[in-house]
Amino acid sequence: MVKFVLSLFLLAVLVIGLSYFLRISEFRIGKILIEGNVTLGKEELSASIANYLDGKYLDIFVRDNIFVIPKKDIKKRLLTDYPRLKEVTLFRDFPNSLLVELKERTPTALLCVGKQCSFLDEEGFIFEQAPFFSGDTYVKFYDEGEIQGVKNRLLTDTQFKGIIEFIKQLKLEDVNTSKITLNKEGLYDISVLEGWKLKLNNNIDLDIALENLKLVLDRQIKDNRENLNYIDLRIDNKVFYKFK
Repeated sequence: MVKFVLSLFLLAVLVIGLSYFLRISEFRIGKILIEGNVTLGKEELSASIANYLDGKYLDIFVRDNIFVIPKKDIKKRLLTDYPRLKEVTLFRDFPNSLLVELKERTPTALLCVGKQCSFLDEEGFIFEQAPFFSGDTYVKFYDEGEIQGVKNRLLTDTQFKGIIEFIKQLKLEDVNTSKITLNKEGLYDISVLEGWKLKLNNNIDLDIALENLKLVLDRQIKDNRENLNYIDLRIDNKVFYKFK
């Protein structure tokens, strides 16, 4: 019984001592330094972090002491609340400052339903609602399946990067696109400004498809592109095309 009482006493002393130490003002976060933000406001981000640090562990221990700040939890909170953020790194800057280094996602393309669009980053991650851009400022994707919301991916990283590079190579061949339509079967219809379409799918080698396209345009279609209906590149080393 004596040992039990003594253990409780020592535990109480430890809790009180730790609670006192964590409340020492010299070690409580007084500055939150934000670096790397481009479009997100420093004040909003700092306020979000400060609000989280304002709580307590077990309703006893303060969270804003520099020795015990929950860096992983803060990172997770920021990435969840601000999908535009791609990377978050936190550093303790003794005695009482927190340095937060950010990397924002770069808008690369759009996923649109009518004129309601979301930004896609360079990996195909859907992260933020966007205004509708006319012209070819961004590559536009239209999904005929169920539109995936913010914080999801339109395609796999490899698929998305492949199709974006394919579109860039098309421009070099004077094939300018207006939109890419996807459906549940993994098929792509790429609309060309001249009024015809390219048909592709997820399974083909896009480098081979590009070479096949060059050959059929140069040797068979030639100056008759304005009368095209579509060119079908869905089978490796085979090209089908149809005129209007």
